[in-house]
Amino acid sequence: MTQNAPQARRTVYGGFTVDRTFEASPARVFAAFADAALKAQWFGVSEDWEITEASVDFRVGGEEVHHGRHVSGMLSEMWAQYHDIVPNERIVWTYRMALNGAPISVSLASIELTAEGAGTRMVLTEQDAFLDDFEDKGGREFGTGQILDVLATFLARSA
Repeated sequence: MTQNAPQARRTVYGGFTVDRTFEASPARVFAAFADAALKAQWFGVSEDWEITEASVDFRVGGEEVHHGRHVSGMLSEMWAQYHDIVPNERIVWTYRMALNGAPISVSLASIELTAEGAGTRMVLTEQDAFLDDFEDKGGREFGTGQILDVLATFLARSA
């Protein structure tokens, strides 16, 4: 009789920085993250995505939850906690993610906002620990870019 060997545990580290400019003031960009009603209009909004649970408690120590199902049936879950908030300037948070109930990552992320002309420069930096068999292969950075594209569209539309 052969028994399966226990799964080897490993952690793969990654990180990235995204630098974007939005045609909106720092106060409007910040509000898109801070105001739960505004965030619901752009974050996680996609034709191939169904939000199954969402809550935002935007304050230091506050938590945010976003769970959803992709059209493929894959369930994605995200739990976040805010650690530092400077209105219109900075947001720092940690978050963990699971796919179909299996933990895939724990991340530290920050956003820095700076007025640039009539717009805002946003520098988003993320450091990730990918768990066990999950291999990101650049998907987190790509997905973050897509989310920021949706934010840019939202800010332009709501101007």
